Amino acid sequence: MNSKLTFVLLLTGLWLAACSRTDTPPAATELHVQPTVQIETEAPPATPTFVPSPTVAVTETAMVADTQVVSITLPGLQTITPSPQEAAGQPTEAGRFIDCSLTSVGFIPLIDMTADQDYFGQEGGLYGDGQNLPPLDHQRRASLATTAIQPRDAGGNPSPDGRIGLIAIGMSNAKAEFDRFMEVAAFEKSPLVTLVNAARPGNVASYWARPDPDDDPWVFLENAIQHAELTPQQVQVVWLKQANGGPRPGRDDFPVYAQHLRDDMATIVRRVRETYPNVQVVYLTSRIYAGYSRIELSPEPFAYEGAFSVRWLIQDQMAGGGESGVTYENAPLLLWGPYLWADGTTPRSDGLTWLCDDFKRDGVHPGDTGRQKAADLMLDFFKTDPLTSQWFNP
Repeated sequence: MNSKLTFVLLLTGLWLAACSRTDTPPAATELHVQPTVQIETEAPPATPTFVPSPTVAVTETAMVADTQVVSITLPGLQTITPSPQEAAGQPTEAGRFIDCSLTSVGFIPLIDMTADQDYFGQEGGLYGDGQNLPPLDHQRRASLATTAIQPRDAGGNPSPDGRIGLIAIGMSNAKAEFDRFMEVAAFEKSPLVTLVNAARPGNVASYWARPDPDDDPWVFLENAIQHAELTPQQVQVVWLKQANGGPRPGRDDFPVYAQHLRDDMATIVRRVRETYPNVQVVYLTSRIYAGYSRIELSPEPFAYEGAFSVRWLIQDQMAGGGESGVTYENAPLLLWGPYLWADGTTPRSDGLTWLCDDFKRDGVHPGDTGRQKAADLMLDFFKTDPLTSQWFNP
């Protein structure tokens, strides 16, 4: 057989093989963290990069008068989102990860739900029984705890020249929202209040409750506080926003996911009391709307149901322990912070909506307008709430 014929037959064989092959697109990647999916990345999935520097890096810092506003990134695992061109084999069309037609899931925001309405037997109101204010005894305890929030020196002693540390604990959504909150609050708060964002992408509630010794979020928090030139004795208020990643319909249907989240947050607030003895109040916030998302990081109805996790945790404290074991003795006083959920484009009683454009490509993480909405709600809460306004305002 001559060389030309051999070459032609070889090309023909390769062409037939290529035509007969069926390519199957790769399945969506799932990111797992002890053992849940990390809520840290917009689609396409992120590529982790390790930073070898032993020093703490300041990612966002603002100086207002004598007040330091700091957002910290601790050396270690950082998340970098590749461009669509870098995500080989992954779908890039927006409709694959977010569906802007899903403008409502039909649930009633907890602040608008009455005692006569219910979600799987759970009545409305942030504190239950249709009430958005805590019961009188809990309110009295909250008032007493608030009077103890005052400027403190490095040793934790009251001092007119001291500091009040307000720290954020949470995952990626919390980090994005608190970053923007620090920006809008910089000229609105007391110069004695120092804001520290220790929320981290991927650090869902289970990660804080059962930390990895090699990448411990509590160490990250400790370093963030130190870099802000605060001592543990000056930390007095916590904003906690959490979720757990990758809940599955069928396996985690109500109340399973919400109960697990409550228990993880119970572990977190007990550790706050052990580590930061002068923390008087933990303000809790649940997720924003997740109805547009078509990926399983933190979908509805689980984003909505996280509000019941918060409520049950507070009710357990009021009941002397309840199912989670949280009491007034082993945890700071627990209160609702700003409630951020609304049913997509359906306005809730105060007019809040969540539009598709408020989100990034995954439908889970807030985009620029979404972060601004959350930050504005947070600022309004801390400035106008009868308790927080006592120490937050100038």
